Amino acid sequence: MPQTQMGVVRWVTSPGRVVARILPADDSELDNPAWTKFLIPPDNPALELVKVARPAITLIGQTRIFLYGISLTTGGPALGCTFPDPGNWNKNANRIEAIGAGQNGWSGIFEPIGASGGGGGGGAYGFGVNVPTNLPTGYTVWPTQGAPYGGLVCIWGSFAYSGAGPGIQGPGVVYAELAYGGQNNSAGSGGLQFYPSGYRGGSGGNGVGSDAFNTPGGGGGGAGGPGGAGGNGGAATTITFGAGGTANGGVVAGGFPANANGNTGTEWGSIAGCGSGGAGSINRLNNAGGGAFYGGGGGGGAVGFSPAGPGGGGGDGLIVITYTPLPPGMQAQVIA
Repeated sequence: MPQTQMGVVRWVTSPGRVVARILPADDSELDNPAWTKFLIPPDNPALELVKVARPAITLIGQTRIFLYGISLTTGGPALGCTFPDPGNWNKNANRIEAIGAGQNGWSGIFEPIGASGGGGGGGAYGFGVNVPTNLPTGYTVWPTQGAPYGGLVCIWGSFAYSGAGPGIQGPGVVYAELAYGGQNNSAGSGGLQFYPSGYRGGSGGNGVGSDAFNTPGGGGGGAGGPGGAGGNGGAATTITFGAGGTANGGVVAGGFPANANGNTGTEWGSIAGCGSGGAGSINRLNNAGGGAFYGGGGGGGAVGFSPAGPGGGGGDGLIVITYTPLPPGMQAQVIA
């Protein structure tokens, strides 16, 4: 059938807040009752499937689902969400991909000693092919975070979301680490860990500790992607801003010139892609460039006379699920 509709999972109480998108193999899949609800933490409203118009896509015979980071109305991210059984899951024909959230860039500091901000790190990229997931399953997608330490992950196949390493690895699991660390003129580190396969994110570029009249900020790091690791953001000097790091093994250009936002790739069509890092600010009166969605690190703010310039925002994490749906009736046979 013509692919003229898209299933969109939205907040029931806030229809403008999209937390997932479903690109079905054909329109009949939208009538699958398994998609009517997503289970998320109890202090959130239920989710329901609605139809909205969309252009045709090129995923012939496949379903693709995007899961976005959710910020709770009570503060903080939604952790340990549940993904339902769609009723046509194919354990022998699927690909799960995750991008860790990027960091915000650091703002310039005017007092007590001037320092321009370092760039935020970019998120790692993890993927698995024909992942043996048992559905329903747990997942977490982090919005952009200023993670102070490593080990936080965007994860599929588990209710765990921290402590990346052997403790949460196993069949059915895919994850990518968030960017973390850094402070003031020290840049954030790109996400390093991924499972079962993948690439690291790029680190941000350092700012400069200086009492100079105007000191530019460092560039944000880019996200890893299917084509390779994210690039590091450029370090600032007393006269030069740091450019944003590339994403997806250099495929996606970093933010440039000064104050420019990062760029979003087209790895999953026009809806979502790997985000590169934002450029550092050249002047305290301008915001630094934001890290692009998904997973890009924000650029660092400049410093001069008070107030110092703000850093750029980072890109949220993302999970992308692509699979070839089983024909009607086949799911029960496979389970049996």
